[in-house]
Amino acid sequence: MGADRIEYLGFLITAEGSRPLPEKVEAIINYKLPSTIHDLRTFLGLINFYRSYLKDAAKTQALLHELLKGKKKKERRKVPWTDDTRRNFEKCKTDLAEAALLSFPRTGIPLSLCTDALYFAVDSVLQQFENDGWKPIAFYSKKLNDTQRRKTLWCDISTSKIRPYTPEEFRMQMFRQIHGFCHPGVKSTIKQITEKFICPDMKKQVGEWAKTCMRCEKCKVNRHTKSKFDGRSDVVHMDFIGPLPSSEGMEYCLTSIDRYSSWIEAVPLPAEIVGKAFYNNWICRF
Repeated sequence: MGADRIEYLGFLITAEGSRPLPEKVEAIINYKLPSTIHDLRTFLGLINFYRSYLKDAAKTQALLHELLKGKKKKERRKVPWTDDTRRNFEKCKTDLAEAALLSFPRTGIPLSLCTDALYFAVDSVLQQFENDGWKPIAFYSKKLNDTQRRKTLWCDISTSKIRPYTPEEFRMQMFRQIHGFCHPGVKSTIKQITEKFICPDMKKQVGEWAKTCMRCEKCKVNRHTKSKFDGRSDVVHMDFIGPLPSSEGMEYCLTSIDRYSSWIEAVPLPAEIVGKAFYNNWICRF
């Protein structure tokens, strides 16, 4: 008859899942406060052997790893402990003592990946739904380096639509991708972008870019000028004078007088383009 549990490479394996061996956990819990940098590295190496069983390991260990920054691997220099780093050291041991039982992956049941991100670390847990509840399969936790921290994605989750924060260097690219597709109006562009992204003064900035879009300026008429004089150009009196003494090829003069305002225009021109002149110099202008 098979055994209901076995010990294998520092782990206790049962039908329900796996967990760290109790005697290994006890040895780490009894680990004294490291006095040197080398001892601290040894402690972190021991506890991270069980890292996949620890929730938020990177967050808990962050201050301890800061103590190692810039230090040689086997350096015997004393550790400059503070109240905060001592608390984190003890919490590392407490988290291991309370390490979760990790279930074995099973096929045909729902999976869930939950993630969380701080400015200096990312954490996640892979779970599966069994026996009317979510059971962890593995934890993942990683401290971000300086380059990764600069690229951390911040999101607005205050509404049902999650909107990522857009860094300044990518905002014009974002605008061109959305506005440049079909060149919608100013209000429509602002609406589309603010529904998907977030950044300071977004509405004002996007509105200015949309108003100064050269393609929109060339292809769209956004507003028509309406005369404040209701009767202007309703009736225009025209007369054709000539021939007159030639001046630069012009021998005729077209006069146009608006009955309402009494505005008068006199346009010198050759006789054959009277109609065209009236259209260009009166209709199009007024």
